[in-house]
Amino acid sequence: ETVGGTFGSGTGEEMLHPRLERGTYHPTWLAVDELLTQPILPREMAVLVSGWVRAGWPEEPVTIPEKNESK
Repeated sequence: ETVGGTFGSGTGEEMLHPRLERGTYHPTWLAVDELLTQPILPREMAVLVSGWVRAGWPEEPVTIPEKNESK
């Protein structure tokens, strides 16, 4: 679900990593084993997906609060 912003605008937190090109996104398939070794944001999502692959997927949707939201 898109909740705001413009895809590819280069203004999000994910664009602050020095190895990434500014203003572009490169969707990439990778092995689940690589999730925790790549600069995936939000980091919490990489950790959750990595754990779910081993322990089983949640039955209900999961929401990761934005950093400025209370948990």
